[in-house]
Amino acid sequence: MSNRNIEKAVRYSRSAISKGAFDTVSPQRSLPLIESLKHLLDDLNLENTLIISVQHLCSTTEVLFDALFHFRLDPENLYVLGKCYSTNPDVLVRLRKKGINALFSSASFNCNVPFDLDFDRNVDEMIKQVALSNDLFSYERIIILDDGGHLLERASLLLPKGLPIVGIEQTSSGFNRMQDKNLPFPIINLARSWLKLEYESPIIISVVLRKLQEKLDQLDDNVSKVLLIGYGVLGQKLHEILKDRYFVSVFDSIPERSTISSDEFKSRLGEFDLIIGCTGATSLTHSDFKFLKRSVILASISSSDREFDAFQFRRLYPVKNCHSNVSGGGVTLLNSGFPLTFDEDYDSIDPDDFQLTRALILASIYQASIVNSKQQGFFPMEDDLQQLILNQLQYLQKSEILSSK
Repeated sequence: MSNRNIEKAVRYSRSAISKGAFDTVSPQRSLPLIESLKHLLDDLNLENTLIISVQHLCSTTEVLFDALFHFRLDPENLYVLGKCYSTNPDVLVRLRKKGINALFSSASFNCNVPFDLDFDRNVDEMIKQVALSNDLFSYERIIILDDGGHLLERASLLLPKGLPIVGIEQTSSGFNRMQDKNLPFPIINLARSWLKLEYESPIIISVVLRKLQEKLDQLDDNVSKVLLIGYGVLGQKLHEILKDRYFVSVFDSIPERSTISSDEFKSRLGEFDLIIGCTGATSLTHSDFKFLKRSVILASISSSDREFDAFQFRRLYPVKNCHSNVSGGGVTLLNSGFPLTFDEDYDSIDPDDFQLTRALILASIYQASIVNSKQQGFFPMEDDLQQLILNQLQYLQKSEILSSK
C-alpha cells in the first residue's frame, strides 16, 4: 500500500473526528439474533483473550464487536483490518473511538496494484503492530478471525511459535487457500458449516441481484446473453434465478458443470453481453480481454479484485474510488473489479439478514475459546452451536421479531 493512500485515509478519519462529524452517530442497530446469543452463550469469558481479525467493517460487524465487549473482551485487545471495498468510513471511525485497534489502512485503495498484494502488506503491518504492542505469551487465548485466509497464513509466519492460537476462517475462498498449508494451530472451519452454506448464500444472492440490476440500469445497456464463470454454491444459486431472465451459459473448471467446453471457451467469449465471475480466482486474465465482445460488462461476485485481473485494466483506465466502474475499449468493469455485494450505499449492502453471519462468527469465537490450541488443521464448527443458532433464528422469525432493512 502506498504511503499516499495511507495518508489520505488517515487525514479523512482524523479530520472527521476533529470536526466532530461523528459525535452524533446513527442509533445503535439492534440485531435480535446477536442479543439472544449474548444470553445463550453466557459462560463465554474473553477477559484474557486477544483477537486479531480481518472483517468487513460494516455496522452489523460493529454490533458483533459490541457483543464481544459484553463477554469481557477489552477493546484494546481487539485488532481489526478491513478491506477498502467493504469499509464503511463511519464505522471505522466509531470503532476507533471505542478503543478498538481498527487500522486506518482499512480504507486505503491503490488503483495500480492487485488488491491481494496491497492487502498482504496491510496484514503484515497489523501483525507487526500486534507483536510490538503486546506480551503475546501473557494471553490465555489468541483468536485469529479471518476472512479470506491472508491473516491466517501471514500470522503463522510472523507470530512467535508456541502461542495459544486458534484460527477461524469464514469464507470458502479462505478455506480453499489454506486447507493444504498445514498451519501449526487449529482452525475452525466456519466457511463450510452447513448453516452458513444453506442460509447465507440466498442472502448474498439477493444483494447481488439487486446491485447488478441497479448498475445495469445506470448503464442503460441491453443484456441478453450472460456467461456465468464458476458453478459453486453461489454460482448454482445465481444460475437458477438468471436462467429465467437471460440466455445463460456456464463455464466451470469441472467439465460436467459446464455448457461450454474448455476448448471453445475463449472463442465463445465474444458472444456475451454480461460475464459474471464467481470462481474466487482469476477467471479472465487481461490478455483474454481481446476475445470479448464490444461492448461487454464484467461483474464479480467473489472476493478481492482478482476475478478479472482488474488492476491491469485499472492501470489503463485509472480510477480514484474502488467503487467506480472502469470503462475503456468497449469493456465496462463494474465496481473496479470488486464484488457487487459492496458499494458506497453502505446501508443497502448490510441488511439485518447478515446477523446470521455475525451470529455464526460469535459462536465460532465461543468454540475457539475452549478448543485445544495444541491441535492442528481444520476442524468443523460444532453442530450443537449451529443448531442453537438455527433454532433461535426460527423462533425469532415465527415471533416476527426479525426484520430486514
